Amino acid sequence: MPTTKELPAIEHMPKGFFYFAVSSVAFLGFFGTFCNIFLFFKFATSWKTLNGFKKLCFMKTIANSIVCCSFLFFAVPVICATLTFSQVNYYLNRTMGMVSPLWSYILNTLIPICLSCNRFYFLYFPFGIKRFRTTSAINWAILICIIFDTALAIFSIPEGCGFVFDPNLFIWRSELYPCALDRSEYLPYINFSATIITNFFNIAIVIRLLSMSNSGVNAEESRARRKRWMVNFTQCVIQDSLQLFDTINAYYMWRFYDAAWYRFLFATLSFILVSALDGFVMFIYHQECLKLITLKWKSTTVEPSPVNSLPSGHRTLIE
Repeated sequence: MPTTKELPAIEHMPKGFFYFAVSSVAFLGFFGTFCNIFLFFKFATSWKTLNGFKKLCFMKTIANSIVCCSFLFFAVPVICATLTFSQVNYYLNRTMGMVSPLWSYILNTLIPICLSCNRFYFLYFPFGIKRFRTTSAINWAILICIIFDTALAIFSIPEGCGFVFDPNLFIWRSELYPCALDRSEYLPYINFSATIITNFFNIAIVIRLLSMSNSGVNAEESRARRKRWMVNFTQCVIQDSLQLFDTINAYYMWRFYDAAWYRFLFATLSFILVSALDGFVMFIYHQECLKLITLKWKSTTVEPSPVNSLPSGHRTLIE
């Protein structure tokens, strides 16, 4: 039974804000799960034809889906049942903490490095590097990310070393033991290091895009090529910015004020919002969705044409 010191989240927040918190997390969990699961099956059913960039996006859908599902099917039911931290099964809680705020979160930190490196490679080495032509560099990059990420998750298996969901405060947090607290201090360095590396490649990509020579191609093909690369780059930058935004909130902003509602905004809502928006960005850049958006926009700006098709040369990042 809960003690006077251990109360569910509804007792720590204004009632109106509590209902907003539950409804917003439930909505974002459902929305993010839909977008990411949709893309997961789209990529999975055409795996053999996926290029490197799509394979990386496929990995992001896995991480985002785990995060969104952990909120929708675990955190929200626990909160709605007004359970306290001690009433939640400890081993189930630690397992969810290992795969959601740790394994999935770190994977979403590492994949942007691969995405920006992938764009860098194809811009600066359009004909490839001879040594890598017979090797799937993307597959190796994904494998390395998974091994590194899984190793970090394994280190959290001992009791007192992991992450848990605290329904008293409606947040994911490290366990309140020296093992978990010490290891959690290293995670921001991993995230910011990944951000620095990613931005280094992004800056190089911008320089290359601005200085690209389009000799040997006609004007229409040149415009289509530049538009395609700008679409690609825009998606990468948006996803990188979302991850950086959440990292700052999760490790720094939430510490400035002890109120439960404030910590919810910068620790919990930021986490689920970024995972849902990350999936949504990939969703709207998917070829089928982008075609529908483009056609809808054209139908409202120009007179209907007897042929309802996209201009030749129109391509998207995720086809």
